[in-house]
Amino acid sequence: MKCVKCNKNKAIVKVSNLCRKCFLEVIEKRVRKELRLKELIKKDDSLLIIDDESCDAKNLIFLIKKIIKGMPVNIKVKKGKYLPDKKISFKGKVIVPWSLDDEVSLFLKYFFENKPIKYIDHYGNIIKPFIVVLDEESKLFAGFMKFKFKEKRKDSIKEFLDKMEKKYPGTKFSIRKSIRQIL
Repeated sequence: MKCVKCNKNKAIVKVSNLCRKCFLEVIEKRVRKELRLKELIKKDDSLLIIDDESCDAKNLIFLIKKIIKGMPVNIKVKKGKYLPDKKISFKGKVIVPWSLDDEVSLFLKYFFENKPIKYIDHYGNIIKPFIVVLDEESKLFAGFMKFKFKEKRKDSIKEFLDKMEKKYPGTKFSIRKSIRQIL
């Protein structure tokens, strides 16, 4: 089967029927669009990228540096883990390795536990450029780029979402769209 985007190369990404080159371009384009439309990074910003050694973190470090190449910003990378309810003290913007799966899972966790819905989308000085990318896509991206990374643990909500996504493709994107309409 040919790539649905370029119609030249063989499609190797079964999820989206794209070739390697087009797949990498699509992911980068989604992240660029998220940053641009919400004006999340501006010139002279100080950025802190949290590196939890996951595929999301490795991809973010690569893409953020590529996207803002030539822009006058200060970038720091700090090893650590992002926990939504834990404050990160930094006077600039903090870029966290948080995927669409993480976002939807957190929302459903708050919803099922009947807790106030907090820490969803970009908030305060926290930026989540990868909330437009599925975990599966992030792993593929990191694999194509030959990044070494640690697997994230899956909780019961993420496993449930994976089953729903397999049975009904597009479920996670639909839930995120609904979250944005609700909040």
